[in-house]
Amino acid sequence: MSSLITSLVFLCTVFHGIALLFNGPQSNATSTSISNGQMDPAVQQQLHKLQTVLDSALKDLAALQQENRLLQQQQQIYELKHSALELQVQSLKEDVQMLKTFNQTSQQKIVLLEDSLHHVQSENQILRDDLNDLNVTSQTGFQELRIESHITNEIVRKIKIQDREITNNVSASLQSQQLQMRYLSLSLLDMQNLTSVISSRLDDQQNQTMADIQWLTDILDTTTAKFNASLSHIATSQGPHVAFTAGFSGHYLHSFAVGQPVKFDLILYQVGGGYDISTGIFTTPRAGLYIIFSTVVAGRLGSFWSRIVINGSEKAGMMAHNDGNVNVFQSASNLFVQQLQVGDRVWIQLHLGQNLYSDISDTTFSVVMINCLNDGQMN
Repeated sequence: MSSLITSLVFLCTVFHGIALLFNGPQSNATSTSISNGQMDPAVQQQLHKLQTVLDSALKDLAALQQENRLLQQQQQIYELKHSALELQVQSLKEDVQMLKTFNQTSQQKIVLLEDSLHHVQSENQILRDDLNDLNVTSQTGFQELRIESHITNEIVRKIKIQDREITNNVSASLQSQQLQMRYLSLSLLDMQNLTSVISSRLDDQQNQTMADIQWLTDILDTTTAKFNASLSHIATSQGPHVAFTAGFSGHYLHSFAVGQPVKFDLILYQVGGGYDISTGIFTTPRAGLYIIFSTVVAGRLGSFWSRIVINGSEKAGMMAHNDGNVNVFQSASNLFVQQLQVGDRVWIQLHLGQNLYSDISDTTFSVVMINCLNDGQMN
């Protein structure tokens, strides 16, 4: 880098000299020589020298740039090596930590073994003291005492071996029990958290279900009141000449295609005719004022949107939508009054959804004539 700075200073000096050459005291002479069509040989020689020096400086600058690129590459290699060394140092630190942990465990085992050895040595010392007392008491039993001493030493040796085995077994058992206790504690904590979450969700779902049941009860009461009022009005008139109610013969889910009539395949009541279970379409047999009523129940976790259609024209709709987060059934009802002529066609058409729920005719389709039309007059 210092060589590069020196070269730059040299180039600045050369350019300054050139400036002095052309702008300095000799500028008049040079101008005079050039104006006369000839260049002063001294000036020409100086320019040639300066050109030579400038070429040499440019070569030195190119060499310095190449050297700078090599230094940058070496610096990148050094940084990569430095990163690799840092990773190795980190790995060595982890190994040292593991060795420290192992050393601590070994030290604890050594302490236990030393305690066991001191205990055995104490017992051995007691036996030796007893043996010395016996030697002082009687010399005649020396041979027997030697035998007893041998037996005692053998017993001590066996005691050491057993003590070592017991120590190892106890240490392993304690470690295993501590590990099992830790697993048991973690499992118990997980069970407590899971129980708390499940209890909270059950409480929320129970509250939502009770609210939905109350809402359905209110709707059912309102619908029943409307229907009873309609029946009361029919009973006070001259009596229905045409009426029917259709439901489903099966249970649970029934599937239909969007844009097609819903085929209620079970006639619960009919007078005056007009409903065809094979098509699900009611064809008006007599002209008059009619009440058209339908109730639909959507399948669980689904939707069933339907329309009351007269002669291909949608008149009213029923929208039963079950939220995926609430595991309940939803129903929808609608009542429509229409003046119908002979041959008019009425049906319930699926608008959106697929599965319709029906158990003991939860879903029904009814048409009742409340007044007939004779010669253009209502009776």
